Amino acid sequence: MRTALALIVLATALVAAGCGGNPEVSSGDDLAAGKALFLNGSGETGAPPTCAACHTLEAAGPGAQGKIGPNFDDAFGPSRVQGFELNTFEQVIREQMEIPGQPTDVALNNVDGPSRVAMPSRDDYGYTDGEANDIAFYIATCSGLAFLPEDDPETESAKALCGAVESPEPPANADG
Repeated sequence: MRTALALIVLATALVAAGCGGNPEVSSGDDLAAGKALFLNGSGETGAPPTCAACHTLEAAGPGAQGKIGPNFDDAFGPSRVQGFELNTFEQVIREQMEIPGQPTDVALNNVDGPSRVAMPSRDDYGYTDGEANDIAFYIATCSGLAFLPEDDPETESAKALCGAVESPEPPANADG
């Protein structure tokens, strides 16, 4: 059910995005910075939890097993197999980062009550456009790799690229 919902959301976003993507939406090119922000957040006091607290992304490691937001591997994997371009995924991710979610507490079992939103916006996190672009680039590049055929050059290249990005150390002042 959760996977079906994620696929419906992705399909809707892809249609809304024009399916072809727009390379100008994200100009991220720093996988290491994107991974660090995905796992550790901005480090700003009062910022929402990290992306990894809500989303699953296998390439990010065991710290990215969130159950609140869509599983990026399940959401983007089937579309990767169908040949969608990475810039399409970047565009979908980047645009979602600009849209604040609706307040909720029951639907997502948010422990913080209705003061939390389903998906905080980029501004809520305090990310610059460049940081948001790097996160979108990292997710687009490293999501859904298990769905690709093993002997495919794109699979080998993406796995090597994502595997070479070291996991960042959490900030020294992280509360956990």
